Amino acid sequence: MKKAPEKTKPHRETLPSQKTEWRRRLLPVIALWVCALAAYSNSFRTGLPFDNEWVIQQDSRIQAATAENLRLIFTEDYSYKSSSSGLYRPLTTLSYLVNYAILGNGPNPAAYHWVNFALHAINMTLVYWLGLLLFRELNGGRQAAFALAALWGVHPLLTESVTNIVGRADLLAGFGILAGLLCHIRSADNSRPNRARWIAMFVLATTVGVFSKESGVTVVGVMLAYDLIFFRGNRSAAELWRSCRPTYLALIVPFGIFFLLRANALGKTVIPAIPFTDNPAAGAAFFIGRFTAVKVLGKYLWLMLWPANLSCDYSFNQIPLSSVGDGKAWLALAVCTGLGGLAVLAYRRQRTISFFLGLFFITIAPTANLVILIGALMAERFMYVPALGLAGCVVWLVHSASRRIGVSFAAAMVLLCLAYGARTFVRNWDWQDEQTLWTSAAQAAPSSYKVQVHLASALVQPNGAGLEQAVSAIDRALAILAPVPDRLNVPQPYSVAGFFYRSQGDALAAKNSGAQSRGWYDRSLDALLHGERVDRTIAREVQSENAARGIQTAASGWYPLYLELGETYMRLSNLPQALASFEYGRAINPIPEFFEDMSRAYLANRNTERAETTLLEGILAGADSSKLVSELAATYREYDPQSCAVRNQNGTTSLNAGCPAVHRQLCVAARNLAGLYRRMPQPALAQAIEARARREFGCGDAGSP
Repeated sequence: MKKAPEKTKPHRETLPSQKTEWRRRLLPVIALWVCALAAYSNSFRTGLPFDNEWVIQQDSRIQAATAENLRLIFTEDYSYKSSSSGLYRPLTTLSYLVNYAILGNGPNPAAYHWVNFALHAINMTLVYWLGLLLFRELNGGRQAAFALAALWGVHPLLTESVTNIVGRADLLAGFGILAGLLCHIRSADNSRPNRARWIAMFVLATTVGVFSKESGVTVVGVMLAYDLIFFRGNRSAAELWRSCRPTYLALIVPFGIFFLLRANALGKTVIPAIPFTDNPAAGAAFFIGRFTAVKVLGKYLWLMLWPANLSCDYSFNQIPLSSVGDGKAWLALAVCTGLGGLAVLAYRRQRTISFFLGLFFITIAPTANLVILIGALMAERFMYVPALGLAGCVVWLVHSASRRIGVSFAAAMVLLCLAYGARTFVRNWDWQDEQTLWTSAAQAAPSSYKVQVHLASALVQPNGAGLEQAVSAIDRALAILAPVPDRLNVPQPYSVAGFFYRSQGDALAAKNSGAQSRGWYDRSLDALLHGERVDRTIAREVQSENAARGIQTAASGWYPLYLELGETYMRLSNLPQALASFEYGRAINPIPEFFEDMSRAYLANRNTERAETTLLEGILAGADSSKLVSELAATYREYDPQSCAVRNQNGTTSLNAGCPAVHRQLCVAARNLAGLYRRMPQPALAQAIEARARREFGCGDAGSP
């Protein structure tokens, strides 16, 4: 009598669950971590280049663990006061607060790198566990799972997410997707006890993912792909829905809360349009923009195979807009179409390949600019999770080829991982500081205007060395932007250009080369006026869009441009225009530098009274006013040495508010500052400064003495 055939266990039964399994798999996990540590061992000494400075050093929310900062983290834009990014990533910001304030790391970058590496190591472990599932039917499935995690973990395309501190958003979102998928698989098995525990962990994982980066929502697509590919053949649609329903329904909780809080945080103002210079697809016709996006997908695929030239930026015009005759775009379209067709054809016979390809297309979709246009046309950090899908295909292909031609699969994968790991190690050195990062970027992406602008800033040393090289780089940036119309342009590079041209003029003026320095000042003015046209055009569009929605907004613009413009006008002895530029920029952001420069302009115009009052306005504004106090004291001493305005006690210089001249000027300054706040418009600040003038200085209504 024949034995009845044993029933095949469901695909999800193979996840480690017993203590013996944990012991068997502990050694491979440790080996994976060692591999990753070897590839990233030099990343812990890198600094804070690129976006890390404003995220770590300029976000006041992460510098103290207070209830107010926690509130701001969950109720404000990701970039907070730096700009309106349209991003909402509170858990990513919260993780920086843990580093900065709770662990006491402050601006020390090493500790942030260790946290990034730990998150990546955890994700490698999750990838290994997922590989045990996906390669269970292969002969040597454990080897394949290890190779998958190792290849993905050391691939140089991931360095922008691991070595770059702000790549933590991708690490956390990746954790949410991977851990969420694994918890979903375990919870969907009706035979397993403690389903509620797995569902709870699923909710936690997906919450971490979506609250860290918007791409965390792709966990839904990945789950659906896994269920349809691996379980649809084993169960009816009704059975599949009954087993998977709890986790799909559980997503309502984290996703619902996320979208509600996100709408509240970002609904306070109209988000500025996507800059054409960051994503040319945003300013192109529909077909051209999407055709260009397909070309970018092809570039991702190529970098996955041959990551020789890597860059932290691919802004205009590194990837030119495609045309009908763009051969690279057509080739990319053919390859992507072929991969999509392969995913469908492999559904029956090679489901693992089908899933890996589905994983790539699903997780790259939010940043692919095919449906939703985002703030960048291309960025290597977008490939953190999608690279897993491509790595899985590579492992499967190498495994299949090694069996056919009699080559050791393990040896082939070791060589591949060594090559990619070595490239990762070398790539980490690029992230040492601003100069190494942008020098490498200029080699890999020389046609990006933004690369040239940052390279120019990185080349100049405090002693002035490197100025000529910086001018050459900024010349290249402006040449790249030359064909871009004002409505699609950005003011920042013109502001930087104005600074370097003026600095070159100052250097020549110091050598008594008057005619030559005047030529550089004129060149600076031309660049800055171009930037001003661009900035005013953008500001009008933003204000018009806000007004259409009934939103009252403060003056907007790139305020450093107006500092530079005022400085250049002063070099050209055009004091009225200098004051007008400073005044306009001060209404955008009243930083101390505006008050200081305006005071110098008034002194140059021999208006001592107005110069002193302007410095007092800056002091009352309150932000880092110690330098302004010193300058005001020096002004009083120089122009009125017998005045009672300054007191010296115990070696400390202070202003004498009881001096009649100071009291009168304080009241005028308070009135002027309140007027500035009302024009911004910031009525609450205006009322606060008027109340302070009455309370502390005894000023009358409207700041009168």
